[in-house]
Amino acid sequence: MTADRTDTVEHVHTPDRTRTIAEAAARMAGLDPAGAVLIRHQTNGVYRLVTAPVVIKVAPPGEQNLAEVVNLVSWLHDHAVPSVALWDGVSQPLEI
Repeated sequence: MTADRTDTVEHVHTPDRTRTIAEAAARMAGLDPAGAVLIRHQTNGVYRLVTAPVVIKVAPPGEQNLAEVVNLVSWLHDHAVPSVALWDGVSQPLEI
């Protein structure tokens, strides 16, 4: 991570900003984001929906390997490796 990207991430990747993105992602998936609970905000903003059994993870700007992470999670699930499954019916990762 370069100094320029670090500065951008620190100013853009904030709980207020990632909450807005998590809410938009929930709506895109046909879910109600009302009352989403911030679980953690470090590398990613992680929110638990109270209206559905769903956790939304918001990556920082400029993250390059999201498609590979989604593919890995799918592979783990397909091979019965204990892991958190992706939400069905929505192409991931979502870009907002």
